[in-house]
Amino acid sequence: MNLNISYDSNTLNSAPAAFFSAVNYVVNVLDTSFTNNVTVNIKVGYGTFPYDNSTVQPLAENVQAGVAWGNYSQARQVLISQGAVGSSTLPSSSPFSGNLVLDSAQEKALGLIGANNALDGWVGVASDATLSRQFGASWSYSPTAVPASNQYYLVGVLEHEFAGGHVRLGGGLGERQSVHLDRAGEQAVVLGVRAGGEPVAVERGRNDCLDLPAVV
Repeated sequence: MNLNISYDSNTLNSAPAAFFSAVNYVVNVLDTSFTNNVTVNIKVGYGTFPYDNSTVQPLAENVQAGVAWGNYSQARQVLISQGAVGSSTLPSSSPFSGNLVLDSAQEKALGLIGANNALDGWVGVASDATLSRQFGASWSYSPTAVPASNQYYLVGVLEHEFAGGHVRLGGGLGERQSVHLDRAGEQAVVLGVRAGGEPVAVERGRNDCLDLPAVV
């Protein structure tokens, strides 16, 4: 897989060099861990969320692009044809009355759409200034060093935002959950749902993640 990362102008002008090093580290880990021959385009922001230019609240957030209604039977058949772990146990028809929603990254992984240059999502990370002002804390940028008690592990947060929101293709859960699948061997496909709007994942604290739908 190829994670194609771009940055907004604020990030290019204000983010420390260690931030870009941490992003590159996470991209390399995910690119080598996923075998799907797809390119996922993500714009990343430091301090400012590139989706809407708002200030990122701790710790981070993401929004997926290209959300569309999907077909359960079609998605199931693709997983079976790819030999996805557990796909043979999926029921022939959806076990839920809710709707299946796919974002553009999921559709690429399933082979439902081809490669394109459009953004598949946005990731925003709170700045050190925001962490200091709200928590008296800062980022630990190193992938190997143990964070101090007043630091947050940036690599872990980036892995969550990339993998939870785009690469692992998880969707936020709204009023109804229809199906949530994981390709365990390659962690290639997860199908999520939401009642309406775009799935949004918001990081709450060091170890707790809350998935929220933007209801429209």
